[in-house]
Amino acid sequence: MNFFEYPMNSQIQYKDKVRFSIILSLVFFSLAFLGILNHEMWRDELHTWLVGQKSESLLDLIYQMRYDGHPSLWYICVYGLTRITNNAIAMQIFHVLLATGSVYLVSLYSPFTRLQIVLFSFGYFPFFEYALVSRSYALGILLTFWCCKLITDRRRNYFAISITLAAMANVSFYTLIVAFSILLGLSIELIIWPWLQKENSQNQMLNSSILEQRNNPKLIIYLAIVILGIAIALAQMQFLAPADRANVQGWLFHFDINRLASSLAILYKSLVPIPALKVKFWHQYIIGIWGQAPLFFPLLCFSILCLIRNPITLLIYLSTLGTILIFNYTKYTASARHYGHVWIVFIACLWIAKYYRVFFSWEFLDQKIDRLFNFFNFKLSTFEKQKEALITGLLVCHFISGVYAWGIDLAHPFSTAQEASQFIKTKDVQEDFFLSGFPDWWAATFPAYLHQEIYYPNRNEFGTFVLWDNKREPITMEDAVFRVQEEVSRRSQNSLFIANTPLSIEESSDLSLLATFKGSIVGDEDSYLYLIKTKK
Repeated sequence: MNFFEYPMNSQIQYKDKVRFSIILSLVFFSLAFLGILNHEMWRDELHTWLVGQKSESLLDLIYQMRYDGHPSLWYICVYGLTRITNNAIAMQIFHVLLATGSVYLVSLYSPFTRLQIVLFSFGYFPFFEYALVSRSYALGILLTFWCCKLITDRRRNYFAISITLAAMANVSFYTLIVAFSILLGLSIELIIWPWLQKENSQNQMLNSSILEQRNNPKLIIYLAIVILGIAIALAQMQFLAPADRANVQGWLFHFDINRLASSLAILYKSLVPIPALKVKFWHQYIIGIWGQAPLFFPLLCFSILCLIRNPITLLIYLSTLGTILIFNYTKYTASARHYGHVWIVFIACLWIAKYYRVFFSWEFLDQKIDRLFNFFNFKLSTFEKQKEALITGLLVCHFISGVYAWGIDLAHPFSTAQEASQFIKTKDVQEDFFLSGFPDWWAATFPAYLHQEIYYPNRNEFGTFVLWDNKREPITMEDAVFRVQEEVSRRSQNSLFIANTPLSIEESSDLSLLATFKGSIVGDEDSYLYLIKTKK
C-alpha cells in the first residue's frame, strides 16, 4: 500500500482519485495518439525498428545492435513488435502506452495536487519528448515512477525495487544514472535508518518492514541483482563493443569554456524548457546558451532549497544532475531527450520527499539548516511557504512548452522522409531503379518506409540500418554521387538518389532533380530526390 493511499483517506476519496487518474490517462492517450498519427518518425526512432526487423533471433538482435552503444531492453521490446507487424506505427502506439502508464502512476500515487499533475502530464517532456518521439526513454521514465511507487509503499518490497532498478539500468545510460542514484540513496537510508525513525501511529508498518529488511540476508541478493543489471548495461554499452566501432567520441579532460557553458545550460533546459518560437524549435530555446548558463546557479539553489530538508532525496537529485553534467562535459553533449531526466528525477524526488517528511524525523538536521540560513539572514520558512507556487510556475512553463511542441508537430513534418517515401511509392518514378542515399545516417530512414534496402556509397554496399563500424568512409557528397554513378553503370540500372541537402553538381541528362521536400522540424531532415540514369 502506498503511503498516500488509504485507509488514511476514505474509500470515496480513493475511488475519486482512481476516476481522475483514468480520465486523465484517457485524455492523455487520445491527444498523444493524435500526435503520433501526425508525427513523422525521424532516423533515430526508426533505427531501432530496422535493427529489430533485421534480427532473426534475440541473440542475433544483440549482435546486430553491437555498434549502437545502448542497453538492450528497448531493442528487445521493439524486436517483439516486429515479429507481429511490419508497420512501425506499432512501435509508436506501444511508446504512447508507456507514456500513458507514467501519467497514470503519477496521477494515482503521487502527492501532487490535481492541477500540478495535469500540468506535469502535458508538460514538454512527458507529452512531447517522451510520448511522441519513440525512443527508449519513455520505458525508463515509466520504470522510474514505478520505483517511486514502490519506495513510498508502507510495506516496502526491496526485491521488486531491485528488479525495477536493474531494468532501468538496461533501458538507457541516463536511466542507468538514475538507477544508481536511487540505489545510493536507499543504501544510505538503510544505514542511517535508526536515526530517521519517527514514532507515530502511521509508520509502525513501515518501521517493521524496513527493520525486517535491514536485517534480512536476502538484502545482499537484492543488491546483487541491481549491480548485475548495471554491469550488464555497462558491458553492452562499452566493454562488449566491437573493436571496429567507429562512432565513439573521445573523452575531454582539458578546460573548454564552450563545453562548460553547454553543460551548465542543461539545468535551465531541464527546468525551464521554453522552445524557440519557430518551426525548427527542436533543441532551440527562446534564449541562447550564454543566457542559459548563468541561470545554472539560481536554478541549482532553487532545486536544492526544495529538497534540502530531505537529504536522501537531495542526494539522489544531485547525484543524477552531477553525473549528467560531468558526462556532458567530458564525453557526450546531451540533447533534450537526455537532460530531460534531470526534470523527471526532480519530480520524483519531490514525490519521495513528501513521503520522508511524513515518516522520518529530521529535527536535528532541521535545526542545523535553520541556523545556517539564519546566519545569512535568509528565512527558509519564507521560501517554503512559496515553494509550491514556484513549482507550479515551473509546471506551467512545461505545460505551455509541451502544448506548443505538440501543436507544431501536428502542423509541420518532424521529418520529410515519410512524405518523400510516399512520393516514391505513388508518383511516376516507378520505373526500374535502385535506391541510394547519402549521408547514410540520414538516408537510413527510407528503408523503414519503403521496405527495401538502399545503396550506401560511403560503405559501397546495400543495407537498411546504419552499422557504425570503420567501413564507413568519410566521403563528400560529390564522391557519393560519383560512386552511385559507378554502381549505376555496373548494374545498368537507374538509381533514385536521396540526399538531405541540394547537390552542387550541375544537372544533366544523366542527373536530374525529381522533387524537393522541405520544412522539417528537425533541421537536417529535408529530402532532395535525384534520378541518376545510366549513360547511353
